[in-house]
Amino acid sequence: MIKSLFIKLIIVVSMTNVYSQNKELTKKEADKIFPIIKVSDTIYKEDLNFKENEFPIYKKIAGDLVCFYAVDKGKYLSLINKNNLPSELTFEELDELAKENLINKYSKKIKTHETNFGGLGISCGGDYESSFLLINEVLDILAEELGENIIFGVPSKDIIVFINGNDPKALDGLKKMIEEIHKNGEKLLSKKLYSYQKGNIVEVK
Repeated sequence: MIKSLFIKLIIVVSMTNVYSQNKELTKKEADKIFPIIKVSDTIYKEDLNFKENEFPIYKKIAGDLVCFYAVDKGKYLSLINKNNLPSELTFEELDELAKENLINKYSKKIKTHETNFGGLGISCGGDYESSFLLINEVLDILAEELGENIIFGVPSKDIIVFINGNDPKALDGLKKMIEEIHKNGEKLLSKKLYSYQKGNIVEVK
């Protein structure tokens, strides 16, 4: 198992705390901004009924995966849109801040789990597992364990599983797992497979 995962996560990531530079964001609010993974069918404006400046800020990741940003209010998430993003805060700074908060709050809670088909899953409490696909340091560590051809699935908000893409048994097991989760699971995300190589996530066709 990846026994050094937690130590590496704590010491490897050093990002700028931008909340101190933005008067419109208090430290308490900024510390609760996190990246939220969704699938692209949630971003259609006609479905969500948002006006242009009220539409939540997001970025495309790969395939049908997208990342939104939200303030965690405890009982609910408040998505950040163009209207409530401080003018001094760029999108790049918002993205870095959200990932920094994710690392700071959840890196010590991460646990790895072996699957019966040779994969590795991670858990951190049930809320932000899928968000860790944004943290290259996590994916790099998993690639060291599984091999450079790392493939993963993120079938739901709280499930993300990685395999060695050169292992046919593991690949078949991952596909079956995703299929089963989408039959009866909750908090569903993508049915697609993704690969991670040298800092880039791409959809596996």
